[in-house]
Amino acid sequence: MAQADITVLMWCILYGTTKWQYLMCVSVCMYVTTVGVVSTVAGNSVSGYVDGVGTGAKFNHPIAISADSIGNVWLTDTWNNMIRQINTAGKVH
Repeated sequence: MAQADITVLMWCILYGTTKWQYLMCVSVCMYVTTVGVVSTVAGNSVSGYVDGVGTGAKFNHPIAISADSIGNVWLTDTWNNMIRQINTAGKVH
């Protein structure tokens, strides 16, 4: 993908205070290490509403992301009118 394509697809980024950061790209939550390794935490390229683990989960237009002190990730799943949690085991609720 060209840089312009990535810019268009990016919805939100959560920077960690030490060694991690998360980003939402359309319907996928990804984890990026400080050395640039990217992995999918949850979601896939198909929008929708499905609770599940990893790529079995679906989101629809998440626009904000946060994390709590124990490592759970919270996001606004805007077009599903939901606040969703990705727990430390990768399960989306």
